[in-house]
Amino acid sequence: MTDKKLIFSSICIFLLAVSLATVIMLYPGDELQLEMLQSQISSLNSQLTSANNKKSALESQVSDFQSNLTELEKDKTALQSQVSNLQSEITNLENEVTQSYNNGFDDGKAERSQKIVIDYARDPTYAEALSFIVSDQTDKNYYTDDYICMNYAADFKKNAFDAGFRAGCVYIAYPERYHHGITCFNTVDNGLIFVEPQTDEIVTLTIGEVYYNRAIYEPPYYDDTIVHYVIIW
Repeated sequence: MTDKKLIFSSICIFLLAVSLATVIMLYPGDELQLEMLQSQISSLNSQLTSANNKKSALESQVSDFQSNLTELEKDKTALQSQVSNLQSEITNLENEVTQSYNNGFDDGKAERSQKIVIDYARDPTYAEALSFIVSDQTDKNYYTDDYICMNYAADFKKNAFDAGFRAGCVYIAYPERYHHGITCFNTVDNGLIFVEPQTDEIVTLTIGEVYYNRAIYEPPYYDDTIVHYVIIW
């Protein structure tokens, strides 16, 4: 009887051991799944961290863009103010050149009253304009504090009128309120030509370009970029 009990106990222990072994054999698979889940969780956490970093970077870029936009708005306001100031300066300069021309015209009016007055001044041909430029003596006058570029232009225009030709005074505006005065003819066969009465040179006026030919002259102490010009016939 004791042997039977011993055998029965041994069988129970064996069966229990087999059951435990079976359970133990199932755990490695569960651990593998657990490790896979932990790996996925770690990967998701990494992706979440990366997404948060990108979000922070985008928020920083938006902040920078907003700051740049504010600065651009300030620049726009400043430029609008500068444009307004330049327009006011141009208006003032146009008034100044008109006044200077009128003064020069009045100065020569008394002298012309003693000469034969030509009732009609016409636009010359290009050849006539060149011939007059050569014959005119305005360029021989000396530049002084009291006799400046606008005086040259007014005398050239007066002499052209006395010769029967219509000439114009040209007021050129440079940056920072600097300006210059020359003359022009609207020739019937070659269009508008500009004349520097101090040197008798035929010159070109182009907005945004410098006035003095750098191949001939040294740059002046001021900026001679042409901003605007007005013709007074």
